[in-house]
Amino acid sequence: MAIEPIYKMTLFVHQKDGETVLEALQRAGVVHPAPALLERKRPADSPLRQVDSSVLVEELNKEDTRLEQLQFLLQHLQPLVRSQSGNEALQARDLSLKPEASVESLYREVHSILQKEHRLHHEMEVLSRRWETLGWLEGLQFPLEELATFRRVGVIFFAVPSYDSEKLLPQLRGWLKENGVLLTLPRPDQRILVVVIVRRNLLESLQQWLEQREITPLDLSWCQGKASHCRKEIELQLEVLEIQIEHLREQQRRYAREWLPSLLDLYQDALNRRERLKHLLLGRGTTHLWAFSGWVPARKKKELQQVLSQTGLPYHLIEQNPEPEDEPPVAYLNPPPAEPFEFVTDLYSRPRYWEVDPTPLMAPFFALFFGICLTDGGYGLLLGLVSWWFLRRRRTLSEGAGKLLRLLAISGGVTMVVGTLTGGFFGFPAQQLPAPLNALSGLVILNPARDQLTFLYFVLGLGMVHVGVGIGIAFARLWRQGKCSDALLDQGPWLGILLAVSLLIFASALGGILILNWMGMLLLAGSLLVLLLFAGRRSANPFARLAQGAFAVYRISNLLGDVLSYARLFALGMATGVIAGVVNIIARMALRAGWLGYVLVAAILIVGHALNLAINALGGFIHTARLQYVEFFGKFFEGGGEPFRPLRIQTLSDWHKSIREERS
Repeated sequence: MAIEPIYKMTLFVHQKDGETVLEALQRAGVVHPAPALLERKRPADSPLRQVDSSVLVEELNKEDTRLEQLQFLLQHLQPLVRSQSGNEALQARDLSLKPEASVESLYREVHSILQKEHRLHHEMEVLSRRWETLGWLEGLQFPLEELATFRRVGVIFFAVPSYDSEKLLPQLRGWLKENGVLLTLPRPDQRILVVVIVRRNLLESLQQWLEQREITPLDLSWCQGKASHCRKEIELQLEVLEIQIEHLREQQRRYAREWLPSLLDLYQDALNRRERLKHLLLGRGTTHLWAFSGWVPARKKKELQQVLSQTGLPYHLIEQNPEPEDEPPVAYLNPPPAEPFEFVTDLYSRPRYWEVDPTPLMAPFFALFFGICLTDGGYGLLLGLVSWWFLRRRRTLSEGAGKLLRLLAISGGVTMVVGTLTGGFFGFPAQQLPAPLNALSGLVILNPARDQLTFLYFVLGLGMVHVGVGIGIAFARLWRQGKCSDALLDQGPWLGILLAVSLLIFASALGGILILNWMGMLLLAGSLLVLLLFAGRRSANPFARLAQGAFAVYRISNLLGDVLSYARLFALGMATGVIAGVVNIIARMALRAGWLGYVLVAAILIVGHALNLAINALGGFIHTARLQYVEFFGKFFEGGGEPFRPLRIQTLSDWHKSIREERS
């Protein structure tokens, strides 16, 4: 069994020791919390009740507030420490923690600094827009406030995009007629400054006309003097604001250098205490006792007892085997070669505790099918090396990413073997490889480019084996559950049909051996007869029973469709080899371009084979996974299990992961 055996545990401790014991369990990381177990089968007169939550809820709210403050501080201070010395400071753990009471004052101080910085940035944006506006008017040699002193005319400035001016300006000229003058000044930023000089009695009507078209005139009332002088004053103001902002940032950097190591520790402590408080609330207890329930892997039982003993606190531990109605969490227990393929199983669903883990049975088929989809030893070597390189270089990979890379490395190795046996190396036949690699041609047992039918029959034969293994697992599961008749009458006929078809094909390939033909025909007829007579055995109506049996016989077409579905391996394997060969032909043609041809050949080979590998590796993964999920898992696998997630110490990497998830 590739699912780790697990035990149900219930722990009783004194009410006052609950958090201390939970902290010890957190550090051990061996218990999957399951508070629902305390409710199941609890007698009505049981003294266990929900714990008094008023104090705990208040503590939890305080911890949530503290976490929000610490997360705010970390998000704003951590990016400010970029130097090597800062990074070393972040790793320090021997520093004494800052007093927690002063975290709130630091939060208020940093929050105030950020508000001031935001306000200064807003002022800079306003001044920058004003500075840009004055750039259009810098050539005017009179104070701008004089524009408002004209008695008979008024002056309005506004800017519009160039593409809007072609429609807007003719409309404005038509509205003005003889009552005003329209001037335009184009700018390099694809905008046009429009100056309108209009009779003062029409000034308000013009403003309304512009407002209807969502055009806002430029406000120049703040500029006293020439535009060039106002522009220089703005430049000085911007310099002062930049100095003030830099001063605020330096304050933040100083806080980051002084506080960041302690903030990281405080955040981790607060995160874990919040988790403990949540489980204290979910537990059950009496006036003096507190009860906690969960699941423990069998190999962690001794470790759990040692952890509890080391606390030095009195406790009572009850351990039980899971009952049939329980749904324990699932932890894999596969050998190292099969572990990476847990990634594929989890993409579909985690198995339930009471069913067979398909991972070790699926792993060899997955790697082989993936290799058949590529059928190129060179591609397999390259895929394996790239996956290995990423595994060595990226030491902070998530569990899923690490499994995927190891899966690709294993599948790349299998692809090398398949490519060697089929004679494909970056699209070149083994005979065309330079010595001594051309000696590999002696290992070729099947050339898909020449023996297409043999290749197709081979993958269809693999499909029959794969489907047969799936049906065999369903047969064994029913037999183990004591449902021997269901195993023989529901799954046995399908195994018989596959075996009968195999015998008939084998007999035909050997020239029609009579005894094999007769064995295959009899087995096929017997299997169909069993389906016809017993598929509907649970129905009391004999006509309905016969109809269900006939429908079961008709379902042989579904079995045929399942087997034919494996022809996709043939198609993908052929496509990979053909495209690789075409890339090589195009590269050969490029040699005619003289000295430039060598550059083109290198580019064509690198880009062409890289794209071919990437596209067909992706297609191979998807179609291989599809064969597992539909044709294989569909025969016996239900899924829907819960992953084993122990109560454990939350680390800073968990926090970074949560931040990345929030941003994505």
